[in-house]
Amino acid sequence: MKLDSLLMLGLTALLLGACAGQKGVSPCATDLEYITNINTYGIDTLTQSSAYMASLFVGADDSYISAKLDTGSSELVVNEDDFVAGVNTQLGKNGYSFNHGNKSTVAINAVDSMQIGCSATIDTRFAITSKNLATGNILGLAFGDTERLAHEAFNKPFFDQLVKSNGFKDVFSLSLCASRARSHVLFGGIDTGVSFNLFPTEMAERAAEKVIARAKELGLYNKLPHGFFRTERSANSSVTRFRNLAQIRQFPSFEITFEGADGNIKALELSPLHYFKEMSNFDPLVRSFGIRESKGPIVLGQPFLENHYIVIDRKNALIAFGDINYACSP
Repeated sequence: MKLDSLLMLGLTALLLGACAGQKGVSPCATDLEYITNINTYGIDTLTQSSAYMASLFVGADDSYISAKLDTGSSELVVNEDDFVAGVNTQLGKNGYSFNHGNKSTVAINAVDSMQIGCSATIDTRFAITSKNLATGNILGLAFGDTERLAHEAFNKPFFDQLVKSNGFKDVFSLSLCASRARSHVLFGGIDTGVSFNLFPTEMAERAAEKVIARAKELGLYNKLPHGFFRTERSANSSVTRFRNLAQIRQFPSFEITFEGADGNIKALELSPLHYFKEMSNFDPLVRSFGIRESKGPIVLGQPFLENHYIVIDRKNALIAFGDINYACSP
């Protein structure tokens, strides 16, 4: 989710009740699995150190596929290695170049019956990428952006297809709860890309300086691994295990401000419980510093999205923020 795109579209704070009472089919909650991988290095840490995965059923015998939820792209993508064609599978005749992150491969269009989590089975147009490069399976929920991702010109955004075929409202909400479980995406209603936040270099460095100063005050700085607070975009991800959540809470919070739909400035918190990114499915105290520099747009990644309950109203170009603790509570 890119901050500059959100502001240009007027995607600002929205009262959560604004979507109530709209007509359409019942909303559909699809569970998400949170996965982590601390064995990533350099630029790959930005996109591969953690992810939220949704279940797909597609092709011959409704084969199960796990796909990474991506709010920075619009297409549904399945790698050839995971796809088994059925009698009703329709394949395009021509391949095209597919670029996602720092990976590039060949893709071909396909049409087949597909079910995403709890949604009804529909004939869906999607991309199949070559097994020669492990691009992974992607469930993109953003608007198409052919200037940034040229291959998106070849397919209609998945969520547009879902709204048209299933009658869902053009809105979805995210509860990203990390190791607390209960993570899910809600298609058609209000329920509740990258693993890190990407800020301009000076902003990222200033944030790191404040956190480092606090670590020194607490006598923790020399106990943290070398490079733990590096903010370079290509920096390796260093992890540490904090003593308890109370120790993490002693670090400063940051505010990110938006201009709301009503013209007022609204401040949203980025707390240490979230910018210290959870890096283990089994131990919520194993963390990495989740702020990196950006040479381009600001990206509000998982640390920010896990800090707030998010509602994306695509039809009206609005975004709403709610209480993630309520959404992720048992």
